[in-house]
Amino acid sequence: LGTVRVADGSEGVALTDMRPVGTVRVEGERHEATADTSYIRAGQKVRVTGVDMSTLKVRPIDHA
Repeated sequence: LGTVRVADGSEGVALTDMRPVGTVRVEGERHEATADTSYIRAGQKVRVTGVDMSTLKVRPIDHA
């Protein structure tokens, strides 16, 4: 497994429900990810907050 090269702050979308692990699409590619919060629903827009080896860390983007 290689290191994922995605910049912090990149935006994407959750492809699966994340409790807290799931799959996201960022920069047109699928990645395994862990939610910074306990749950993100499929379809929710997310922002990358970090990378841990081959797994992205993401949080939901609030639309307040």
